[in-house]
Amino acid sequence: MKEQFFQLKSYVLILAVVWTIIFAVSLAWNVLQVKQKTLEAARIQARTVHAKDVIYRRWNAIYGEVYVPVTKKTQPNPYLSGIPERDITTPSGRTLTLMNPAYMTRQVHELAKEEYGVLGHITSLNPIRPQNAPDPWEIKALEEFERGPIEVSSVEKIEGKEFMRLMRPLITERGCLKCHAAQGYEEGDIRGGISVAIPMESLWAIAGTQTLAMSVAHGLLWMVGMGGIGLWTLGIRRRESERRRAEQAIRKYDRELAQANAQLQELDRLKSMFIASMSHELRTPLNSIIGFTGIILQGMSGEVTAEQRKQLTMVKTSAAHLLALINDVIDVSKIEACKVELDIEQFDLVALVQEVKKSFETTADEQGLKITLEVPERLTVKSDERRTKQVIINFVSNAIKFTDEGRIDIKLAKRDDEAEVSVADTGIGIKKEDINKLFQAFGRITTENRLAEGSGLGLYLSKKIADLLGGEIKAESEFARGSVFTFILPLKHQESKK
Repeated sequence: MKEQFFQLKSYVLILAVVWTIIFAVSLAWNVLQVKQKTLEAARIQARTVHAKDVIYRRWNAIYGEVYVPVTKKTQPNPYLSGIPERDITTPSGRTLTLMNPAYMTRQVHELAKEEYGVLGHITSLNPIRPQNAPDPWEIKALEEFERGPIEVSSVEKIEGKEFMRLMRPLITERGCLKCHAAQGYEEGDIRGGISVAIPMESLWAIAGTQTLAMSVAHGLLWMVGMGGIGLWTLGIRRRESERRRAEQAIRKYDRELAQANAQLQELDRLKSMFIASMSHELRTPLNSIIGFTGIILQGMSGEVTAEQRKQLTMVKTSAAHLLALINDVIDVSKIEACKVELDIEQFDLVALVQEVKKSFETTADEQGLKITLEVPERLTVKSDERRTKQVIINFVSNAIKFTDEGRIDIKLAKRDDEAEVSVADTGIGIKKEDINKLFQAFGRITTENRLAEGSGLGLYLSKKIADLLGGEIKAESEFARGSVFTFILPLKHQESKK
């Protein structure tokens, strides 16, 4: 009873951890998406501002000579002093001055900064006007343009505040040569660039609100799930408590032992049927976790950082381990509840054994073990292929698990109307008094060096499968020298054979 409660606690803990990891990963992923979308929204704003600057500059360059009234703020441009008719007087006596694209862009940038806090700067590595000299970030961007990129952007701090800075190159057009031909520029050359900076404060505030809403939603769903796990646990504990009281009643009333024993067996059968019927409900969410995590790891939902890949890999590994444990428990429950449906068909046993051997080669190499295979050219059997493979995989897995050095030898041979698959290892071996424990449910053997790993269901399940297929399993071992497990399988499955 203590062992069962310990197992229940372990299952509940695993479910709670997996549930928590799922929501933690989901929340982290959604927060990352909000951040990325916020940055992209800032880039879009910056591109729009930049495009506007380019359009009105192009409009100015098309007309070539655009005059505006001279005011206190708009004085004649000293850098246009060499251009004829820089300043003109209208018949009414108003003084007008020539405004080129660069002069107009500077004034628009000043207005944008005053009205909206949006910064703009026209710059070049070879500026005519000293104030147009690039800052360190703009220098790097201009140097990047020389290597081919047409846009540079990043979040930077300006005067202690975060801005999305974006810069694109300015291409020399025919109208630009009026002022820049003297610098050696030709039409099509990159003569500099326009950088814009969009304040991030309001965008981060919106992102923070979205993040808070997602956090609250994830928290509520997480609590609902944990509550469901808690209710399920209480239900299982309640049923186990009822069973314990029944056992106490059996010990108290010896005369009712037979009847009480039958009731307990019926409860066991019902429990096994319940677990078997829960196969879909337990496996489906775990397969979804593994599948969607795999999709994210493959980059199909966007780029994944190294830390995210590490955490997602841990989620996938934990889910796969939990699924394997659940599969073992469910398989045992189905067999005990007589709910197993065999899929009998003809298949190549040689190919199956070769496939199993290949799947363990990497693990064996990592442990420094040599794994060999001896098979006939062809051996066809009519049985359940998946169940047969399950038994052989369990043999090889156990051999690798309990062999620290040496080799694993897999042999397949035909004996009259039966096939024999044997897996021999040079591992720690098993004491004679422990051989009978091998095929018991949750039977785990302790040696001087280690406690057997796993759930203790592997060989028990293998024995049940062998019985279903009309075969048998033999185990031979010499302590500290190694073990040999043999699976004897009829070449043709007989429905009446148990």
